[in-house]
Amino acid sequence: MFLISKAMYETHYSRRGLLTIKPYDPASFAATHYCFRLGATKEKGQVNFLNQPLHLPPGQSKVLLTLETFVLSERTLALIGPRSELVCKGVLLHHSPCIDPGFNGCLELLIENVSDQPYTLLRETPIGKALFFDISDTSLDLQELRARVEAIATWRARQEAGRMIQEWIEKKIDREGPIDLPVGGASDQA
Repeated sequence: MFLISKAMYETHYSRRGLLTIKPYDPASFAATHYCFRLGATKEKGQVNFLNQPLHLPPGQSKVLLTLETFVLSERTLALIGPRSELVCKGVLLHHSPCIDPGFNGCLELLIENVSDQPYTLLRETPIGKALFFDISDTSLDLQELRARVEAIATWRARQEAGRMIQEWIEKKIDREGPIDLPVGGASDQA
């Protein structure tokens, strides 16, 4: 398992259909994570695309849909989390911890204002982050790095671990040449 960087997404994963983000905004993809954006609200099963600001009074919550749709192959997994800017303002994002392999669609999340002040969101406001991982070929060394990543408690430390994994992969490529990544999972190679 290894982190899919912005460069890997743009040069390999998106071109081969292993991971698709639409509409893709290159400015929203930092080196190690993609910031997904607010696209619509959902009330009683009705999707309401935002064409005006979304006002969230104190103590209120709303179901949100991301602007982006994500298509993950069976070899791609994403971990998701909120933007720290929202948390610092008392606005919480409730969500599943991951986007499963094979997922196809936009994310449905619950946003809640736990502060004593109203909060306003605009369409395309970044509301969360996704870290994408290739899970198709986990070696013993990558398993050890993954265990270290899972043990790290702070966000900054997680970013550093992702950089370490990326460096390890680049060194492996330098030593052994290009990695031929299979299209299917391990069961497809039998």
